[in-house]
Amino acid sequence: MLDLVLSLSLAASQAGAPMDQVAGLWATGDNGGRVQVEPCDRNEALLCGALVDAQLLQSEPEARDANNPDPALRGRPLRGVRVIDGFERGEDGEWTPGRLYDPEEGREISRGHVKMLEEDRLEVRGCVAFICRTQVWERVEDGA
Repeated sequence: MLDLVLSLSLAASQAGAPMDQVAGLWATGDNGGRVQVEPCDRNEALLCGALVDAQLLQSEPEARDANNPDPALRGRPLRGVRVIDGFERGEDGEWTPGRLYDPEEGREISRGHVKMLEEDRLEVRGCVAFICRTQVWERVEDGA
């Protein structure tokens, strides 16, 4: 499914990608995962992303966040769970230091970044201790 212990890198320019370039629907490359990236609660300064599709959701549309370490959250619908939360645009062009959440593992990663590589490629990176993982996501065109 989603292995969100990763790195989200957006390097379209030295100044960094503004919200309107980063926002959109992204294919994670893992098990049909798709994440809608947009401002957090309409705050253009913060970047968030919610899970909108995954292989599990295709077979079980009402799947729950069963692996969440917080028992109180295990009953919430998996569709719509924030997997990217609270990233701020930095001077170096990366969105950091937000949190990533891997619903498959039920793990929150508190050290990550997002960076634009090209117009349609986004790098997502997450680190736990000294172990880091990076994924490159591809933009999904409307209707695709």
